[in-house]
Amino acid sequence: NCASQGRYGEAEKNYKACLSELGSGDSESVSLTASGLKLRRDMLLKLAHVLAAQGKYGPAVAHLQKAQALLGKDATVFELAEGISEIGQMQRYEGKSKDSLASFTTARDMLKAALAKVKGADRSAYTDALSNSLMGVSVACQELGQNEAAEEALKQNIALYDQGADTSALCKAMEALAKLRVRQDRLTEAESLLTKSLDMRVAKGGESFDLVETLLPLSKLYFLQEKMDDGEAQLKRALAICNGLDAAKGTSRSALMVLCNVLDTMSEHYMEMGAYKKALSTASRQVELRQTLYGADHPKVADAVGRLAEIQYNAREYDKSLANYKK
Repeated sequence: NCASQGRYGEAEKNYKACLSELGSGDSESVSLTASGLKLRRDMLLKLAHVLAAQGKYGPAVAHLQKAQALLGKDATVFELAEGISEIGQMQRYEGKSKDSLASFTTARDMLKAALAKVKGADRSAYTDALSNSLMGVSVACQELGQNEAAEEALKQNIALYDQGADTSALCKAMEALAKLRVRQDRLTEAESLLTKSLDMRVAKGGESFDLVETLLPLSKLYFLQEKMDDGEAQLKRALAICNGLDAAKGTSRSALMVLCNVLDTMSEHYMEMGAYKKALSTASRQVELRQTLYGADHPKVADAVGRLAEIQYNAREYDKSLANYKK
């Protein structure tokens, strides 16, 4: 309950109290039954997520590794690889790209080998897990300047879904490759990938929330190409979808996160255009949303407050800007 309300400090204390009650819980311990070990692992995972929500990525990684160590000898390849991928994601947040790449590469290799043997309903779950690990490999490679390896991972990801029915997964893979094309200054190719993804999403679900995942990078691309009207139109379309789904009132955490990204892009665009009133409005709303998501003292809230201060400075609201920079 505390975590769902953004009271992460209280949630952290309660999870730690639960773990203390459960004892050491080492995999060779006889003090806990199999169900007790499972409960301890669940508590470690939840504590790691609460720590991450507060920006405490190092301790979060440590708790994920403890949880991974509690997976018994009967654990499936899927469970092992998913745990390793989660560690890799947290290592990336921690800024340890090399460690993240190593974790995602291990998970990828495990899942590739397993997928060749898996049949039936389980195949879809293994495919999605492999896709996640390939995306992780790509992001880590990009952070390390290994763009060729990043591109290869993304192409493999697209190939996983290219002949399948999972339109959403294919679109995500295409959008990830489009972002790499932007980094490579191959803007025409990026636009082709994003517009194709947009058409596929519209054909599947109309003006659904998933569409925002494509509209946001497409708007940024248009701004890079100095197609300002087109970029702003895509942003307004994304915001209308978010508002139409009442995302601001907490239907889901992921909806709020996407809305934050839309508002961040809009405030940056309006500031660059000198439309400070609109920029201030969107930046202020984003601060409120990030406080709801992460609590008042999270680094991501500091980023949003810093952006607001920057806009206030450009709008010549110097006293407000100074106060927010200090905050």
